[in-house]
Amino acid sequence: MFLVAISFSGVFCLGNGTLKGKPAPDFVVRSESGTARTLSSFRGKFIVLDIFSDYCLPCNVMLHDLEVLGSKSPPQVTFLAVFEGTEKSLLRWKTEHGPHPHVDFVCDPNWKSPSECARAKYLDQAIPSIHIIDPKGIYIEGAWQDEKNEIENLERVLAYYNVAPSDFAYKFPTWYPHFSNQLTHSSFRVRDVTDQDFDLPRTDRPYTMITFWATWSPDSSEAIKLALKACEAMPGRVEFYGVCVWSDATSFHDWYNSHSCLRTTLYYQVDFDHVGSTPTGVPCTVLIDRGGKVLGYADPLDLASVNGLLQRVTHT
Repeated sequence: MFLVAISFSGVFCLGNGTLKGKPAPDFVVRSESGTARTLSSFRGKFIVLDIFSDYCLPCNVMLHDLEVLGSKSPPQVTFLAVFEGTEKSLLRWKTEHGPHPHVDFVCDPNWKSPSECARAKYLDQAIPSIHIIDPKGIYIEGAWQDEKNEIENLERVLAYYNVAPSDFAYKFPTWYPHFSNQLTHSSFRVRDVTDQDFDLPRTDRPYTMITFWATWSPDSSEAIKLALKACEAMPGRVEFYGVCVWSDATSFHDWYNSHSCLRTTLYYQVDFDHVGSTPTGVPCTVLIDRGGKVLGYADPLDLASVNGLLQRVTHT
């Protein structure tokens, strides 16, 4: 089940440190006919949950966009709109705003309670808002978007979990994430924050470690920190680069400016559709020699795995 809630109060970012990885907070909802059920009863699909109300003008725009997105999404994704109000008010809203056949509507019977309403359960101050729950009912991440890119960002999140809309523009490359001495990494161009371009892998170091990441992936900063820490233990032999993919320049610079401790290592990929530059998901950490040969992959969130990959270097 895939759950989404959206807030117009900030820049799009993924992840709720309090809820991430835990069972998603459960609450009771009611259908338009008054039938009660729990949020957990929707398990089995990814859910896009939109908490909204009839007084919120941005909510109307978001529901229209979610309806369009829902019409293009695979059946593994359910879009669930939770209305803060009565069943009668919801029916009136639907009459005024027309049908949304790809969005399931329910009411929050506790919408007046500051502690028991759906918004409070997910630590939201404003509506509309987005949260993501997996088919087992585990909270994946939350998302706060800017007004210009909310649907594009949401599409990228869906793609990250392999449930992208049918017309998703960024196709995941077919470069399998397993160790192979036969794979060769073709060079590709990256750009730093001063808009200087250069090609990777670099040939002035024996080895290059790259962590591919994205601004919308909640694990990006941790993966970059771990890879950087491992490479710092081998000065002069391994050059590290954090390469941002599937994110535009504006999103990259915003992310860069909010992660000062990582700034000197971050770049973004100029050719975002380059096939062969990254495996099937992000973050991903890969080790390459100066000739472009792929030496192996590491679990990007496991320091022991990253260090283990670098052991290949120390024994050559």
